[in-house]
Amino acid sequence: MIKIGIAGTGSTYGIADYHLKAFLRLPEIQVAAVFTRRKEMGENFVRKYGLDAAVCESYEELLARVDGVCICTPNYLHASMASKALRAGKGVLCEKPMFGTDEEIQELWQEAKSRSFGHLAGFNYRYEPENQKLKELISEGRLGRMYTFYQRKGGNRLANKNISYEWRMDRRVSKMGAAIDFGSHLLDNFLYIGGYEPEMISSVAAQAETFVKERADETGTERAVDTDDMSMLTVRTCDGAMGRFDCSRLGVTYEEIQIVGSEGMAYYTALTPGRIYLWEKCRDGSMENEPRLLEWEEKEDTYYLQAKVWVESMKEEASVQPDLELACRQELIFRAFQRAAEEKREILLGEG
Repeated sequence: MIKIGIAGTGSTYGIADYHLKAFLRLPEIQVAAVFTRRKEMGENFVRKYGLDAAVCESYEELLARVDGVCICTPNYLHASMASKALRAGKGVLCEKPMFGTDEEIQELWQEAKSRSFGHLAGFNYRYEPENQKLKELISEGRLGRMYTFYQRKGGNRLANKNISYEWRMDRRVSKMGAAIDFGSHLLDNFLYIGGYEPEMISSVAAQAETFVKERADETGTERAVDTDDMSMLTVRTCDGAMGRFDCSRLGVTYEEIQIVGSEGMAYYTALTPGRIYLWEKCRDGSMENEPRLLEWEEKEDTYYLQAKVWVESMKEEASVQPDLELACRQELIFRAFQRAAEEKREILLGEG
């Protein structure tokens, strides 16, 4: 039995709930401990799910009780908490992004390199069937060389201006807003589907805007929001491919992905889930007029699939992707996105 702890049970949008529901489906896992900054929240979490788990007074106590930890805390704590767990010899499943100081990122990077198994970054969208199918099309060469990649993703919860101020609206804690909430997934999808390493990104650009500039906190006090509600991020690779990621936390009509390559095009929309539209080139070099459909019927919960990969990595002492080292390398790209948004210009990777 592998004992798991959860750090950060959530005071706003409960990502820990999704992870817990996945863990409860795995018979080899026991959720043995939780830790959160307000103990009563941890107690409520344990009571809500009927867990036989300790509610710890400190993160150190949690680590002493478990074999692995799932980190669901605010962004600024991710790197430092993941490093501490790896140093203690624990497995780590850490929510994205790997936000931290320069020293914390470097420390985590080295810890992850020295322990090649048992750690995973929370890019669960890799396990969505449409992303798996698109990666297969690229890997099999059916789209040829990738020219452009476009993806749109977002959420509608914060479209309600009456939602209270929360940590993800504070740049010191969250870093960016929609760009980091959704854009971190979209960057990972681009790299994963296209078969790129982070170092193959040659330049980035970003536009970001805060439309809801104030929200009331728990006391009713109006507080300034300094993270973006919507953003448009672009990347260019060393082989010339271009990617664009549209991110919104004030509403998105539907999610979609479009890839255009030298030998074909592929399109996915959440309006018609369970299918990808594929156009391939004819013998005369023209594109097919009508798409063929690649369809699937079953869709498994991505948090469950991710949890299975993590547990197997701990059991078999096998390396898996996306690991925390990769997440640190992607963090460098997001620092460039933030700089591009602030300076309103394209940033060449490698600039001082």
